[in-house]
Formats: sequence, structure tokens, C-alpha cells
Amino acid sequence: MNRHKQRTYWMICWLGMWGLTALSVQAQESVLSAREYFLTGAAKYKCNACEYAVKDFTSAIDLQKDYAEAWYGRSQSYACLSQYREALSDIKMAIRYNKEEPLYHEASGRFKSAIDDSLGAVRDFKAAIALDSNIWQAWYGLGMEQFRM
Repeated sequence: MNRHKQRTYWMICWLGMWGLTALSVQAQESVLSAREYFLTGAAKYKCNACEYAVKDFTSAIDLQKDYAEAWYGRSQSYACLSQYREALSDIKMAIRYNKEEPLYHEASGRFKSAIDDSLGAVRDFKAAIALDSNIWQAWYGLGMEQFRM
């Protein structure tokens, strides 16, 4: 990535963060919906502000316990912070609320791989592939885990 593109990316990212900061300040005056917290968390995660993303995803979950996407977002944010056990706990909740989403099973496989649960990772990668055989990340993870075993 050349220096100009990298600088542009961060400028866009930080401009987005300024907007999110204003939104968070506005939240002091009125309560945001679960979807709005989810969207701000997703934007913060994309900007690699993972600890702040965890807070927004947590707020979304507090407002709507069965919000599978928010559980998934928080799991990804925990993984970004190398907190794989917390990530695994959250992805289990996402799967509980939406068993048919292959990306949730793939993420569970990645988190289990990170904590050296190869058998569990293989099971989850296979579950993701069974739901959608076009998930290349699941095929890659499955191959890597079978190689490690």
C-alpha cells in the first residue's frame, strides 16, 4: 500500500470516528437503538478501535439480547484484542441465535484454533462448509487444522 492511500484510509477512518464521537455525545441526551449501537461498533471495529467497539456492541446486546450480529461483532472485536476465550463465548451466543450463518461457525473455528482446540476447530469449519461450501476461510482453516493434527 503506498503512503498516500494509507494516509487517505486513516483520514477517512478518523473522520468516521469524529462522527461516532458526536453520536456518542448525543447518546447522553437520548438513548440509541440497538441497531445504532451495532453500527457505531462496526465502524469502530473497522477503524481498529476494538476496545471502543466492544463497548458499543455490548450496549447493543444489552438492549437486544438475541441480536446475533452484535454478538458476532463483539466476538470479532475481542479477537482483535487477542481475547480469544471471550470471543469464543460471544460467538457461541451468535450461533445460539442464528445457527444458519456459516460465518459464525467459521469464526468459532478460528477462535478455537487460536486456543489450540484443533478438534473443535475442525468441527466448526466443517459446519461452516456444510452451510455454505463457498466460504474459503473455512476451507483454509480446515486445511490448516488438519495439517497441524
